[in-house]
Amino acid sequence: MSATAVTCQIVTLPTGQACGAPAAGRIVWPDRTRTAACADCALSMSLKAQAAGSDIVGVEPLDRDWPVGTKNNPSKFAGYDKAAVDEPMFTLLARDPLAPALVRMWAAQMWQQGEKIEKVTEASGIADAMEAWKKEHR
Repeated sequence: MSATAVTCQIVTLPTGQACGAPAAGRIVWPDRTRTAACADCALSMSLKAQAAGSDIVGVEPLDRDWPVGTKNNPSKFAGYDKAAVDEPMFTLLARDPLAPALVRMWAAQMWQQGEKIEKVTEASGIADAMEAWKKEHR
């Protein structure tokens, strides 16, 4: 986390201005953008989103970078919400013994085909995170 204080950027009604309280985390929106939010605004926004059945993907702490996507904090490269309604897909979970090797193989092939380094790097990080998760949970 940087030395400068981060303030809540949630726009409050009826003022139409940002809350400005010290931020406790970031709200993750469906387009993977993030908005700094204080605990009260984050809770309020989460409750509103749940009631409406949409909008917020998750809330993450300010002091933690998310090097790989998770269910609660999907990567900007995550495909689930980008898939066509009838598009076939296949999901690998960390508990799958072949998952890290398959993800690394995919990353290597995509690198050779000219995929963005950011996406390939994230895939390699996912393979590492899968192995770490498996050690911690098995």
